[in-house]
Amino acid sequence: MKRGMGSRHDTTDLVALARRALRARVDEWFTEGTIHDVPVSYTIQKGVMTFRKNGKVKAIAPKDERLIASRFCPEHLAFLNVLDRCVTAIERDAPIDAAAGEALAAIAHPRVVAALEARGITLSARPDADALRSAANDGDLDGLRAQLAAGVDVDAANDEGWTALLVAARAGFADGVVALLRAGADANATLREGFNALHLVIEHAEEQPTDGDSVRIAEALIAAGIDVDRATSRGQTPVSTRRSARSRSCGASSRPGAFASTRRTTIA
Repeated sequence: MKRGMGSRHDTTDLVALARRALRARVDEWFTEGTIHDVPVSYTIQKGVMTFRKNGKVKAIAPKDERLIASRFCPEHLAFLNVLDRCVTAIERDAPIDAAAGEALAAIAHPRVVAALEARGITLSARPDADALRSAANDGDLDGLRAQLAAGVDVDAANDEGWTALLVAARAGFADGVVALLRAGADANATLREGFNALHLVIEHAEEQPTDGDSVRIAEALIAAGIDVDRATSRGQTPVSTRRSARSRSCGASSRPGAFASTRRTTIA
């Protein structure tokens, strides 16, 4: 029997679906490999999969996301199935009360946000330093701005010292660096080893020599007063920085937005 869309039961169902999706959400996952000799990687952070090719973020089609998930991360596929049901319920005008809004906001997935916005419902972002660093890592300018608007601490750092500015510099995310500096980010923040954003963007430039954003980032950092002579614990200044044998973009303990439970898989 089809339930009426305005019933109390419908709201309860949507809350239950949203909470189920949150429990199923994969928060931390990473795999890398090559496709036709081109380096690629897939990252999942809080249920959102990001595809990189040659270090640059590329769009990923839903069917391709499902294919990767089915082969390498079936937990994410299970999350997508529940997410589909949440989005369908929203699109079919399921009522959104305070409990449903809170449950949906906790998922914080772009598809949920888009479905809600199509109904004229906007969920305010909650200040989340992890989400800010994730947006900086993924080249997500809208997500970054949403977190800044929510009042997140722009200089919040994880245990290794990664601030959103350091993450954005290492990822070569020029628009993110500029936005963070305008929001008052400390240009001279450093990792525990003493690397500052200028060290990190130079590393990015060595890995992606054709990426013109590296120059723009360096110019913005210098204009913001970064210490160009800052030495790391090993005595490296930005000018003397060379690509480290230990890639900062891949190590689970040094990758921007580093996660202890990161998994790696070879992509065939």
